[in-house]
Amino acid sequence: MVKFSVIVTGDEILNCTVRDENYFFICNELNSLGYLADEILFLRDSREKISYHLKRLVKDNDIIILTGGLGPAPDDNTLSIISEAFSIPLELNTQALVMIKEAYGQKRINRWREKMAYIPSGAIPIKNDIGTAPGIILNLNKTWIIALPGVPSEMRYMFENHVKNEIIKKFGKINYIERNFILENTDESSISDIIENLRKNFPGIYIKTRAGAMSERGKIILTISFRGDENNLKEILEKIKIEFQEKNVNLKIP
Repeated sequence: MVKFSVIVTGDEILNCTVRDENYFFICNELNSLGYLADEILFLRDSREKISYHLKRLVKDNDIIILTGGLGPAPDDNTLSIISEAFSIPLELNTQALVMIKEAYGQKRINRWREKMAYIPSGAIPIKNDIGTAPGIILNLNKTWIIALPGVPSEMRYMFENHVKNEIIKKFGKINYIERNFILENTDESSISDIIENLRKNFPGIYIKTRAGAMSERGKIILTISFRGDENNLKEILEKIKIEFQEKNVNLKIP
């Protein structure tokens, strides 16, 4: 099982000045590859907090993706934090510097723009085709640490065009299947025994019920997701349907 975590950085996120769009996109993309989200963290621009959680998460995750803190501003410190957290020298990367010069065109490269080209030694710079700050992929033992810009359009473009295929090459793709059903004329309390038994009998299956709104009282949405062979899931779904039918509850496809 490939596990990943996402760290969204920035005071503007926690101050609700900016609504984050990045974590959902990243989770949706990696979930579609069959990977399992371990944690999603929203952290202020605090060197201590980001460093602490990076060192903690690297022990149990295959991929850690950070968004934000790659720009030229003095408080854009994500790469230096990664460097310090894992005692990796921060070095001027010539490839990253070329990317930045191309992004700025004929404009002078001052020290703040050049700052974005300093990345942890051994990291691979990721080209930012629609912005200025490069991202990075750092292979740290068994874990990939990926840093991407906080601007949603830049992050999405870089992920889709430069990151996703590299992740698949490294970690492969796991078949992920999700099915939603509607249970009518019932409520969660009346089927809780069934759900409890199903979870015991099928520990590899994610089974979750969600109650409808008050206007839809008596309607329950049942989500079943599975990582593995689809034929196995079909067999399991038939067994689950039988469990509900024996209690006079029918599964309907919405």
